[in-house]
Amino acid sequence: MASVRYFFSYATANENSRYTRDLVNFRHYARHDPGVDLVEVYIAVNEARPKSESDEIAFQSLVKVLERNPKYKVRKIEFFDKPGRDWRGLYLNLRNLLPEAEDTDVVFFNNRSATGPLEDGWYRRRLSRMQQDVSIGGVASTIWLPESPDAELGPHLQGFGTVTRVADVRPMMDDFPGIHATATVEAISEGEARFSQRLLDNGRKLASLYQPLLVVSPGQTDFGNEPLGCPRVAAAKRGGLPFSHRAVQPYYLGHPRDWFAVLAWWLQRIWHQPSILRQFPHRTWMALHWYQWHIRHLNRDHHA
Repeated sequence: MASVRYFFSYATANENSRYTRDLVNFRHYARHDPGVDLVEVYIAVNEARPKSESDEIAFQSLVKVLERNPKYKVRKIEFFDKPGRDWRGLYLNLRNLLPEAEDTDVVFFNNRSATGPLEDGWYRRRLSRMQQDVSIGGVASTIWLPESPDAELGPHLQGFGTVTRVADVRPMMDDFPGIHATATVEAISEGEARFSQRLLDNGRKLASLYQPLLVVSPGQTDFGNEPLGCPRVAAAKRGGLPFSHRAVQPYYLGHPRDWFAVLAWWLQRIWHQPSILRQFPHRTWMALHWYQWHIRHLNRDHHA
């Protein structure tokens, strides 16, 4: 019997050519052991503007950063210029990996909006949660829960860092969730919510790391004492999870060991694309803004 393979779908975009978030994320991935033998990586890049040689050079460098850790191997990078945002990226990565995958294999999918990972064993931890109950079809950092049974959106995995099985995503490929989304609200309703509903419709359950006692079953409307709505901020403040969303945790200045790497990266990107210089004042201000929020609100020894 063939051993289980562990895939990783990563989605990003090239709207500004800086790729600073991707750099910091890839440094985190390379720094932390995933807890499995090998993670096979597929990357999809949304062409918010036409692909350039500068983009190609950036990803050559990013691959080198990630593969410094031999536990990661980049199999394919694909650029695309169709709607769908990160969900189109996930669809393309799945389309590339499914022909060689078995139903028992595992897929972790994420995008640049997720800060992390920030702990060793990040892949294994999600996998272990899914293995606790064979009926669980997906494990994310957090689950959004509706405040009433007739809410517009049902319970759903929040898409920054989700693991599932190939057997659970293969049936979705003919009508994949979220691939026509053009705005964030559509990425949530047509992507996150519909992906989760497809799992539930197929008799699968939803689970998360932040809500360890919660397992959402098909048709479930009573969630006990679990907090309703979006738990992202609460998860970030409590800490203890390997990923957080960029809306509640900054990238650039929260970890001093990344400062010089980010500076060197900026100099490289400016060398290959001088127009990036125009963006420097605004992005520096944004980085400082997130950093001061981080200092005021979060325990820096723990991350969500």
